Amino acid sequence: MLNLSKYLEKFKLIDKSFGVKISDIQNAIEQATGSVIEPNKIQIKRDKIYINESPAIRSTVLMHKTKILENLKEKNINLDIN
Repeated sequence: MLNLSKYLEKFKLIDKSFGVKISDIQNAIEQATGSVIEPNKIQIKRDKIYINESPAIRSTVLMHKTKILENLKEKNINLDIN
């Protein structure tokens, strides 16, 4: 019979890695743009990063997109910014 606790353990690991990705994305954006974005304003859906901030901050992030993505690739995070 399937052990439910072992099965649910997989999802705990996914959740932890998701939090690490968000903090890495937050740091990469801050280094490239100087803008501080709260973690709850960053979402990852289908390998794309969505920023729920003002249009001015989103534009700044898109202007520095290549620099941010290079920083993330160094950390083995292969996502795109939308």
